[in-house]
Order: sequence, then structure tokens, then C-alpha cells
Amino acid sequence: TLMLALRLTEGVGRADFRRRFGLDPLDAFSATFDRYRRAGLLLVTPDRVALARQGLFVSDALFADLFEEAAAAS
Repeated sequence: TLMLALRLTEGVGRADFRRRFGLDPLDAFSATFDRYRRAGLLLVTPDRVALARQGLFVSDALFADLFEEAAAAS
């Protein structure tokens, strides 16, 4: 769900993610999202998390990093 939503320009709704998984996506993947946000590749608003235009070109790397962070947390 997160991976599919991030492939769309509108990104993932933070409230939708919280409703479905019980936590904010920024909390679930804080290290990865923070790194990509600081690099200007991820847009974060109070409502959404989405790839910036430049982030679309590195989306596969982002997804690999998200999988790695999830695996390390479990």
C-alpha cells in the first residue's frame, strides 16, 4: 500500500496510513523518510507524504531503503 501510494504524485495520506496501520508513516519509517526529506526528494505536509519530482527518479532506491528499515525493525 505504501509503495503503491508513493508511486502516485499525491503520495500517501498520513491519516489513511494511521487508520490502517496504527501509526504515522513518518514514525514507522523515520530514518528513511528523514534522509530523503533532507535531500529534497520527499515532500512532507501535515496530510501527506509524497515523492518530490526529483524523488521519482530514485523511487526504487527509496523502496529498497524502506524494506530494509522495516526488516531491521521486526
